[in-house]
Amino acid sequence: MRGSNPVGIRLPWLLLAVLAGATGASNADPLPGSSVLELSVTGFPNGEGLAHIALLAGRETYEDEAAAPSFAARLPIVDKRVTWRVESLAPGEYAVRVFHDANGNDELDKSRRGVPKEHFGFSNDPPAKRRPASWDEAMFRLDPGLTRIEIKLHAPRMVKILNPVKSKPVLCENRRWCTAHGPPRAPGV
Repeated sequence: MRGSNPVGIRLPWLLLAVLAGATGASNADPLPGSSVLELSVTGFPNGEGLAHIALLAGRETYEDEAAAPSFAARLPIVDKRVTWRVESLAPGEYAVRVFHDANGNDELDKSRRGVPKEHFGFSNDPPAKRRPASWDEAMFRLDPGLTRIEIKLHAPRMVKILNPVKSKPVLCENRRWCTAHGPPRAPGV
């Protein structure tokens, strides 16, 4: 099931950002008095798919899912990590959202209950909760000069249920039986 994309990256906005050269890939020197953000993201389970990153300036942009991010990127994963550098940013308050688009559908896949099925993370590495990180949890101050940020992705949550036949916990997603254990069987079968 495809869910909404809490990272806020919409493909048309991303295309515009790439065409405008706004992905942060720049060989030019940063403007005097500007900020440079160097982001390192770890915790990818593998190198498949892409990392979707959104840099959002200000509370209003962060809290409005329909708003385009200030900067966005879709980057390949190398050695289970991604590094992204954005130059010539105005000093101010920002937040970063990132997710691992393992299946290449440009969305953070979620269960029917809204639980992410793909790895995700936020600036300041707030603990995973039943909701996306708030602005106050993810916000960081970008001062003139270089700022380095590291984000460790959170794994999708699994729901723990009890297998009534075997009477032991089985980790399953969306309250379905794990394929490794098969469906419950009637006693004596």
